[in-house]
Amino acid sequence: MERQKRASIKNSLSFGADCFWPLWQAEQKIFGRVFRPEQSLLEVDCGSGRIAFGFWDYGYHKVLGTDGSRERIREARRLNRLKAYGLCFHVSRTTQLKFEDALFDGAIWGIEAQVGELERETQRRALSEVYRVLVPGAWFVWEALEPDSGSSEQMEQRRQDLQAVGFRIEVAVPSTLIAQESPQVAAVAERCHFWVSQKQGATVPGCKEP
Repeated sequence: MERQKRASIKNSLSFGADCFWPLWQAEQKIFGRVFRPEQSLLEVDCGSGRIAFGFWDYGYHKVLGTDGSRERIREARRLNRLKAYGLCFHVSRTTQLKFEDALFDGAIWGIEAQVGELERETQRRALSEVYRVLVPGAWFVWEALEPDSGSSEQMEQRRQDLQAVGFRIEVAVPSTLIAQESPQVAAVAERCHFWVSQKQGATVPGCKEP
């Protein structure tokens, strides 16, 4: 049953040239408080670029999207050309990012990456890589797809994994408590938690507390 629901969510998240999803209402609120347009941001496991395109629409033009799938990156680049945007998309696995240390002012791991089964050790390696490429004090927003029950066990595992790699957790909040979404988005958003965390170190200039 859980796999069937994840497959349904995955189908809901897929889109092509004729369907550009904007940022969710909850995403707009969280991202707007945590990040600033002048900052260099990394979106890992970006898929076809929905969140990166949404950032561009709101004036965030220093967003770089990565994904381990060449097919998804090709699609993101095609949509980027079609929309005449100036975003960059690279093929790179989240568990082995092709960037130097302390390069980005912030990072996002979106819901598109959470529709499959992800082993915990793989998840922790990915979080460790995100931590590595962020500057001290940078914010990281993780959109995590939770089971229907919102099990305390899984929530605790996510908390432990974030803290194990060095993040300081600011808040973990269900999307439904942040904003009411359109019917098209609601089926996915109701199972999403936003984990807002910060890399240890000096605060990045210009960042508001979420």
